[in-house]
Formats: sequence, C-alpha cells, structure tokens
Amino acid sequence: MSPTQGAVGIDVGASGIRIATLLDGVRADIVTEEPLPRLNGHVDVEALARLLGAKVRAQLSESSPTIDAVTIGMAGFPDLVDSPRRLADMLLSQLGARRVVLAADAYTSHVGALGLRSGTVVAAGTGVIALGTDHDTAWVRADGWGLLLGDQGGGAWIGQRGLRAAMHAADGRRGGSMMLLDSLIDRFDGTDRLVRQLYASSAPAILFGQFAPAVADAARAGDAIAQAIWREAGRHLALTAAAAARDVGPVFSWAGGVFAAGDLVLESFRSELLAARPDAIVVEPLASSAHGALRLALEVDLRSNPPFLEVFAQG
Repeated sequence: MSPTQGAVGIDVGASGIRIATLLDGVRADIVTEEPLPRLNGHVDVEALARLLGAKVRAQLSESSPTIDAVTIGMAGFPDLVDSPRRLADMLLSQLGARRVVLAADAYTSHVGALGLRSGTVVAAGTGVIALGTDHDTAWVRADGWGLLLGDQGGGAWIGQRGLRAAMHAADGRRGGSMMLLDSLIDRFDGTDRLVRQLYASSAPAILFGQFAPAVADAARAGDAIAQAIWREAGRHLALTAAAAARDVGPVFSWAGGVFAAGDLVLESFRSELLAARPDAIVVEPLASSAHGALRLALEVDLRSNPPFLEVFAQG
C-alpha cells in the first residue's frame, strides 16, 4: 500500500512566515514572526531553505505521510530571488517532496482570496502588490516596488506616516499627533532611540510596518491624523487594485494584514474602488495566502507560468 500523500502551503512575507499543511487528511496552521532572510538585498536562498525545511519537518512524525508537493508564495519573488532552481532543489532534498512550486505572493494571495476565479486581488502586508489574472492568458501586476518606489497603502507606508506625525508633534509642527507621539515613546523609548534604530536598520520597512498597529489603535481612539492615514491607505490600495484589473473581469478582493484593520481601511477602499470601477464586485476573501499556496500544492496539473509561478519536480 502506497503512503498517504501530504501537501504544504507556505506564505513567506517580510514580517513572518505562515504555513498551512494537509497531512493524512488533517489540516493545520503554523505562524511565526521570523522575517524573510536576506543577503546583499536579495533573498538568502540557503538560509530560507534551512528555515522552511526545519519548520515543515517539525510538523512531521514517523507516521506522517509523504509530502507530495510544497508551494511557497514569497514576497519579492522572482525579483529578489537569484536562483529559484537552487532554492527548489534544496527544498526537494530537505523535505523529500516530489514537487516544489515557487510563486509570487501576489498569486498565492489571489488564489487564497478568490480560489481559481478570475479577478483582481490587492495584497497589503508590509508592502503592497496587486494581481489581476484569469489564471490563463491575463496576468497584470501593479505595485510591489518597495517603499522607496511604491507600496502605497501598505503597513510600512502607514507606519512611516504615523511616525512622521509623531515627530511633527515632538517638534510642535502642524500635522502632528500627540497620541502617536505617546505610542512612539512607549514602543521605542523616545524619539532619539527611534532615530538610532531606524538609520542603523537594514530593513527599515519592517520597522515602519511594526508601527502600523499603533496607528490603527490611535485611529480607533479618535485621533484624526491616524484616521486620515488609514483613509488614504484605503484609497491608494483601491487605485492599485483598479490598475491591475484592466484585463480581467470586475471581481475584486483583498489579502494581507493591513486589511485586519477592518473599516478603518475597507470603507475608503470600497468607495474609491467603486469610483474608479463602477462595475466592481467586491467580495470578502475566502482564505489566506498560505491557504492559497496549499490549494496550489494540491493542483496536480499545475504548470509553470513565469514570472508568477515556477514548478520544479524530483529528477
């Protein structure tokens, strides 16, 4: 009797890793806060393979099924991955999987939110990327350019503007927020320490993104500056989604931690999207990016479609 097959879906973001498994008919989710390992501005392929291998093996036992397929949805893929083949080979070896699928997180987020339905999904975590696709001939990306060139409405963008408002308050300038300044002091033990951390950091976008929840707390507490930041974020995300939707139908959804803020961002997102696309049908996401990756791992006939999807098999 052949062993039962298993599947693993992994979402690798700038601020953490989320894993969804289907082993012997049992589903499980694992979330960690370990960031995407980088080397000279690119993904550290060896470190990432070791990290993911350890995380998946920790869920296995002697009675666990053979892993048939692993799909990884990754922030920065393929732009920041120098050798997808090398990463896939290392994971095939470490996990004993028959197949490894490497995908842009925009695509696993799309599949998580809409299944295999045609439409557009904007994913907003630390950064922002939108993908409009019919999973066949239409593949349109918008944003995903990093904080220096884009990512408007993402967690880093929100946190950066919140910290600016806090520093304005510290200076006594117009547009400052005392509530955000208090949050800054609580989190960073003062403005001087924040400045030292920020300019010594190799990943300032992550530091900015970590302040986004404080901006949400301030907005819910009635801070007008924080509320305006979230409204603007929603408008930017809507325009990014509309830009990616030009070759697909009117169905839209969303993914990523920014949308956990609920109506702080969704109200302006929906209204701006309908202004840009009056025919828009905005639906709630079905599942997460990790579950989208798991769905792709279970697709037997999946084929490579660079740059959004590459399939590697044993042998």
